[in-house]
Formats: sequence, C-alpha cells, structure tokens
Amino acid sequence: IYKLNSSFEDNILEKNLILGEAYALRAYLHFDMLRLFAPSKKADDQKTYIPYYDKKKSTYEPHLTVDQILEKVKIDLLKAKDLVAAFDTLDAQHKSGLLTYLRIEGGVKQQTYSPDDLFYAYRGYRMNYYAILATLARVYSWSGELDKAYAAAMEVINSKYGANYFSFTGASSFNSNRKLYSELIFVLSKKTLVEDYEIYIPSGSNNDSDTFIIDLYQIGWSRGETADARFTRFLSTYSYNYYSAKYTHQEGSSIGEDIVPMIRLSEMYFIASEYLYKNAKTSEAIQMLVDVRFNRGILNNSSFTSSIRDESSFETALISEVQKDLLGEGQAFFWYKKFDKNISYNSTNFVLPTPDNENIF
Repeated sequence: IYKLNSSFEDNILEKNLILGEAYALRAYLHFDMLRLFAPSKKADDQKTYIPYYDKKKSTYEPHLTVDQILEKVKIDLLKAKDLVAAFDTLDAQHKSGLLTYLRIEGGVKQQTYSPDDLFYAYRGYRMNYYAILATLARVYSWSGELDKAYAAAMEVINSKYGANYFSFTGASSFNSNRKLYSELIFVLSKKTLVEDYEIYIPSGSNNDSDTFIIDLYQIGWSRGETADARFTRFLSTYSYNYYSAKYTHQEGSSIGEDIVPMIRLSEMYFIASEYLYKNAKTSEAIQMLVDVRFNRGILNNSSFTSSIRDESSFETALISEVQKDLLGEGQAFFWYKKFDKNISYNSTNFVLPTPDNENIF
C-alpha cells in the first residue's frame, strides 16, 4: 500500500481505486480471521486473540482484543469507501460498470461491451464501493452497532442507476442461474469450482460421511416443501439425501460457474431486519424477511410471520432464512455465533483453536 503514495502521479483516480481496494481487502481478511479465531461480542472476554498487520514489512504484531481489531477494521473500511467512491459513483460510465451485465457478466451476454482495459472490468470480482459498504454493514452488525449496520445495508439495498445494481433474480432465470448472481455484491472466481465440488456430492462412489448432505429439519424444510424455490429449484437429491445444486453445472449457460459468492443482497435485508426488530419496528423487520421469501416464490407468509413472537423467535426465524438463502456460502456459522445459538445436538464451540505456529513468539 505505501508504495502507491508515489505512484500514478498522473491518474489520482486509478491510484485511489487500487489503494482503496487494498485497504478494503486488508479489513475484509482480518475481519474473517477475527470471526473465526475470536469470540463474538456476546461472548467477548476481553482477551487478545489475533494481530492486525497494518505496518509495512512487519513480521510480528501483538495480538489484540476483539474491540481493538474491530476498530482497525472499521478505520480501513471507511478509508477504503472514500477512496473508491470517486471511481464507482461519480460518473455515468463507471457507475454503469456496477450493473449486473458488466459487474458479473463482463458484457458477454449482451455482446455490446468490450472494455479497453480489463483491469477496470468485472467490478463484482473486486472490492467495489458497494462491496465495501456491505462489508461495513457486516462489521457493524457483528460489533453491535446496529444503527450503522442498518444505514450501510440500506445504502446497498437502495442503490440505483436507472434500475437496481443488485436485484432479486426472477423465477424465469432460476434454472440457468443457480448462483442468482444479479444479487451478488462481491464474488471471487475459482475456475475448477464445479469439479472440486463434485467429490462432495452424494453418489454411489462417495461415502456419506464425506458428502455435503443437508439436514432439512434443522433448516426448517420438509420433504413436502413446494413453495420455496430454494428447496424446489436449488437442491438436488441422491438416494433421499439432499444437497445444494448451487455449485453444480449451470443449465443453459456457463456464466457463473466459477463464481464463489462472498456477499449477497439478501444478507443486507437480514442485517437491516435485525436493526428494525431490536428497535421496536417489528412489522418493518418482518417485512424485510418476507421480501426475501417472496422473491424465492413464497407467496403466503402468514404462518411465518405469526411464528415471530419475541426476540428469541425472531432470531430463530432470521437464522432459518440465512441458512436457506446463503446455503453453502459460509455465512450461517457466523450468525449462529453472533446470536450464540446452539445449532448442534452437542454443545458448540464457536472459537477455532489458534494454530500452534501463531504462538511461537
């Protein structure tokens, strides 16, 4: 990062873009390490857990508390947001790059766009302005600053350029777009993702203990589910075992097969919903969850809404929607941890043990 201060002297916009993305990635990575190797705010014991590397050529940094790490993460993200904003939000050409057909597809489907420099293309695979905002929403939600989490999440939800940058996928596209990538704010790419996933799909040659089998009861589904497209369209079965079809071959189009979802639009609804419920805006909070469910084909939500009677049942309902909507994306664990919900038949330890080589100093 420090070398950029003397680079790109003739193009401050490009310099700030790269610098901002670097700050954002540093924060993103440290935040995920914090969520894995330290307790949640609800269980915080004020001990030190992980270091934060923000000095050049550093080989050692002291372990910090949860609050200290969160402050450093927020500082980096706020700095990143200001640096990247000028590129992504100020002129029509760059703003259009955040639309799905450019952000994710790179103009391939429309065949109307061929970027002069691929470095500026595919903003969905980079820490774009809204990816930084969405990460801030995550961080504020984790730290208990629900008002700030709500503000960041709503800026993503309300983002528009003629139409929403990020919009819920229509049912007509479900079969050919299992990633629902019009909803993805930030993604990574893995070219061998489908092949790597195949070895975990239940089959005659795979042992059940090594496969990704879904516990329908735990998530809140039954075999007779017919309304929820997340069940009827995005799961597959083998010998009565259900597994996610999200990372299998796409039907009718290869676009998106390499995509690893990192932040999805529905997560912003979940974050906003928590703030609303815990600030006595119950109907608005539930409506946020209903909006997600409606866009998954669930038209009758009366039994769902009546099941939410207090904060505990709200958290249970919210987690159930997280499990269904972010299935296979690695985020449900962090919601269990945030709410300190026991989701196993045995007691759950949410803090991963620190690797031995991190304790050599």
